Amino acid sequence: MENSINILRFLKKERKILSNKFNDAMQQKNISKALEIKVRQDSICDEIINVYDSMIKLQSNE
Repeated sequence: MENSINILRFLKKERKILSNKFNDAMQQKNISKALEIKVRQDSICDEIINVYDSMIKLQSNE
């Protein structure tokens, strides 16, 4: 469970960094870069959901 929490912290930090980069790309009107960042953000969100799902499974098995 502790490992999952550490993974979540890392993913959330990564998502925050990408959010800032996305905003910068949008301000620079670099749409292709913004889309690339957005895809990575979506991937991180999926990873976060998977970690939460695994935590729920671990919790229900106890």
